[in-house]
Amino acid sequence: MKILFVNHTGKVSGAERVLLAIAERLHAFTLRLLSPAGDLLEGALARGIECSVMDQVTARFTWRPDRLIAYLNSFRNAILQIHRAVKDWKPDLIHANTVRAGIAATVATAGMPVKVVWHVHDILPRHPLSSLIRLLFLFSGRSYAICVSNATARRFRGAVLQFGDARRRIFVLHNGIDPATYCPDSVADLPEERSGLRAELGLPASAFVMAIVGQFTPRKGQLELVNAFPQVLSCIRSAALLVVGAPLFNQDWEYHARVRQAIEKNGLTGKIVLAGQRNDMPAVLRSIDALVVNSAEEPFGMVLLEAMACGRPVVSANVGGVPEIIHDRRNGLLYEPRDYARLARHLADLAENPALSRTVGEHARETVASRFTIPIQVAQLVDIYRRVVGEIAVSAAAVPQAVGEEA
Repeated sequence: MKILFVNHTGKVSGAERVLLAIAERLHAFTLRLLSPAGDLLEGALARGIECSVMDQVTARFTWRPDRLIAYLNSFRNAILQIHRAVKDWKPDLIHANTVRAGIAATVATAGMPVKVVWHVHDILPRHPLSSLIRLLFLFSGRSYAICVSNATARRFRGAVLQFGDARRRIFVLHNGIDPATYCPDSVADLPEERSGLRAELGLPASAFVMAIVGQFTPRKGQLELVNAFPQVLSCIRSAALLVVGAPLFNQDWEYHARVRQAIEKNGLTGKIVLAGQRNDMPAVLRSIDALVVNSAEEPFGMVLLEAMACGRPVVSANVGGVPEIIHDRRNGLLYEPRDYARLARHLADLAENPALSRTVGEHARETVASRFTIPIQVAQLVDIYRRVVGEIAVSAAAVPQAVGEEA
């Protein structure tokens, strides 16, 4: 089977990491990636995947006429390039790795028999344009969707795709990781690694260190966590916060500046460390005491799995796909969004009760090993590919391992 991967950007964020992880394990398939130039293309080439370059799709949700025209023009260029690539290479299936790539690939292949799988990594915004996206999917009988969580699938369906054939073309497939990458048994807990990294980052060896990890953007809630951190300090005097990540898109650099200003305004310099982007995340996660996920929306949350694989307890806002991973007070701790008093209490429980922290961490590792590994994800993905291309009747019952949607 020949599979053409299409991605709307050449930058590597969560969705692109998933693409690279699954593509390098699809050994029985002939693959090609169509993507703008950038880190994604370089990563694919390093993995021996054939690549072609296309223009970036810059489209965002907006009603501003000037921006809308520019965004539509970027779609036009991508559509023409995808059409040429499909006509020349004749893939059996297109795996569009984002909603924007799915839109472009579906329009580009109008009149062609090739099936298009949209890999939905984000929760679709509540916006009139989202309804237009659903209508495009509805009327393209060649389009299928793989959503990374039940929460993502519910929002993608909306009211338009709730029933019949359209609903049957939507799958839920959770992401996976390689647990050994994050915590091989030989380095499960090395004191010298922990102390060395803390010294490098300017964190006290004896501090209770929590981390928030991810792209710098308002959706991830770094600013709100910084502003709430004095509540944590009132419960844990030795607390320190490590903020890992960098701004990538849009106005995120301005958001980053606001976070820095909030640290200074609240007198938290030295208690909160901005570490930027790191390429040693397994070691960083093994060196913290807890991971905090303070997202306003979280389609899935790869970093949850990564911390859990390290045996580190996760304290997360109860949003999006998170409760599909975390069972409260068993393999992690949940709090309602903006309930920072509960967040502080959860962190204090972990700091004051090392046995609780160890138990939660052990259950977390077991959860990842049994449910969220890349081999599990790839096996389920291949099953979906074969059903889509083979035109086998697709239903929630057809691939029970891949579909976690409630009846």
